Amino acid sequence: MARPRKDAVLRLDYNGLGDILTAGIPMWGTRKPRAKRVPKEAVASEMADNAPVRDAKTPRIDRRVKEKVIEAYLVKEVEKAGGEAFKVQFIGRRACPDRLVMFPDRPCVWVEVKAPGEKPRADQQRMHTRMRALGQTVEVVDTLDVADALIAGLI
Repeated sequence: MARPRKDAVLRLDYNGLGDILTAGIPMWGTRKPRAKRVPKEAVASEMADNAPVRDAKTPRIDRRVKEKVIEAYLVKEVEKAGGEAFKVQFIGRRACPDRLVMFPDRPCVWVEVKAPGEKPRADQQRMHTRMRALGQTVEVVDTLDVADALIAGLI
């Protein structure tokens, strides 16, 4: 690979993987340090020590599950059931639901994915109210069980 000329004007791009790209050529010295490896036994014992104490009536909410894990699970299960779950991003507008879930011969459902125990922000709740007023179905999914129940109700 040839280095870019010093007098050239270059545009910096971020490729989402932690590398800065300059006109398609990685910049020198931009490598991120590697994370330290931790034995599985240490992680398992730490997780057991931090397990929440709850009574039998309290539903189990695993707060270690991240939103992206729930979203990936939702997409995988919808596709396995024969539907599509499109990622939605409205240009110039915030607070829109994350996914548009569609099954054949069924109405579309807008899905807002949240981490376990989290609620939609105030602006997201306003958007959900506006969409419901227009006849749209908007659901909030914050656990894997809720995702399964949503899919079971749609197919």
